[in-house]
Amino acid sequence: MDDSISEDVVTSPILSTILYFDIFDHPLNLSEIYQYCPEEVNQELLPGLLQDMCQSGLLQVSEGYYGVGNMEQMVARRRASEKKAQDMLSLAYENGQFIERFPFVTSVFLSGSISKNVMHEQSDIDYFILAKHGRVWMSMLLLKLYKKIALRKQSEYFCMNYFLSDREMKIAEESMFTAVEIASLLPVSEADLKNSLVEQNPWVKKTLPNHPFLCENSSVQGRSKGLVIRSFESVFSGWIGGRLDQFIRRSIGWVNRIKFRQFKDHPDWELMFRTSPNQAKFHSKNHHRKILNLHQERLASSEISAVTTVDV
Repeated sequence: MDDSISEDVVTSPILSTILYFDIFDHPLNLSEIYQYCPEEVNQELLPGLLQDMCQSGLLQVSEGYYGVGNMEQMVARRRASEKKAQDMLSLAYENGQFIERFPFVTSVFLSGSISKNVMHEQSDIDYFILAKHGRVWMSMLLLKLYKKIALRKQSEYFCMNYFLSDREMKIAEESMFTAVEIASLLPVSEADLKNSLVEQNPWVKKTLPNHPFLCENSSVQGRSKGLVIRSFESVFSGWIGGRLDQFIRRSIGWVNRIKFRQFKDHPDWELMFRTSPNQAKFHSKNHHRKILNLHQERLASSEISAVTTVDV
C-alpha cells in the first residue's frame, strides 16, 4: 500500500460504495467496487486496501465478494438473483426491442435491478426510454395505453417510468443514485445514445470517475419500424403533433395533481412526478430519495460522509 495515500481519503469512498449497495443486500466484487467508487482509486492498490479493511473489521469478504453483515447469506442471495436475471435477460431484451418499434421511441435501455444482473422475487423489468424530441409525451401515452389494455397480467415485464428526449438529455438529479443508474444502463439495440446521455450529464463521470461507461450491445442493430408506425410518425411530425404532445403533458400533470393530491406540498413532488417538455417521470414511491436517505444513515453510523445532493 502506498504510504502517500491517506487512509481516510481512500477508505471512506470505498466503504461508502459498499454501504450504498448494502442497501440492496448486494455485496460487491473487486471490479464493481472500483467502477462505482466515487473517488479515483489506483486499481492495482485496491486489493491490498480491501485486505487491510477486512483485517481491521471494516469489511468482510466471502467468495471474492465484499460487504458488511451476514456475507454467506448475502452471497447466496446474490447468486440466486443473478441466475434469475440471466433467465429473464432474453425476454427483457426482446421486450425492449419491441418497445423501440413504437411511434417516436428512439432508444430503449434496461435499467433498475436487471441492468445490474440482479432480479429478486418481486423485481420488475425496468426500461429507460429515449423518445424523439418534442414527442416524449405522445410516446409515453401510447406505451402506457398498450401496457394497460394489452398486457395486464404481464405488465411487470414492461415497467416504463422514465422517458427522456433524445436531444435534451440533461437530468436534474445529480446524485449517486442517478449516476449508478446511468452507468448501468444496458441498451437493447443501438448504443450510441448512451454516449450522448453521459456527455450531456458530465457530472456522472465526476461522481463515478473510475467507471468506463462502456456501451454493450452496440453490435445489435435496432429493428426498423413498420409502415403503419412510420405513417403515424409522419402525420404527427409537424405542428399538430407538437400541440398534441403539449396537451398530453398538461393533461397528465393535471391528473397527477388530482390522483396524488396527498403529495401536493411534498418537497419532492418534482422528483417523483416530473412533467417537463423533455422528461416524463413517474415514481410515486419516491424510491430515489429513500435510497439516498438510507445511504446517509449507513454513512452516519460509520462516521463518514458522502455527497448525495439531489437538484430538482
